[in-house]
Amino acid sequence: MKSVLALLILLILLIIALGITRSAVAERFRTDINPALLDWQGFGEWPSLSEEDSAYLNSNDWRTRPQDERFGRLMAIYDNSFI
Repeated sequence: MKSVLALLILLILLIIALGITRSAVAERFRTDINPALLDWQGFGEWPSLSEEDSAYLNSNDWRTRPQDERFGRLMAIYDNSFI
């Protein structure tokens, strides 16, 4: 009975030690990432659309209308801004 109790206590201490170690590791975070710079670079990749294409994308209600081939072609132009 004493060996089972000692094993249980050892197991609990091991679990606590692992939890403390994991929380210390989780607090370290990357400082070499600038989210605002990544957003700015993504916006810089946006294409210049013609007046007709811009009006087509901005004037239609896309929640109720099925997306056609023209819409897919225009959206494919924006792929580089999401890389």
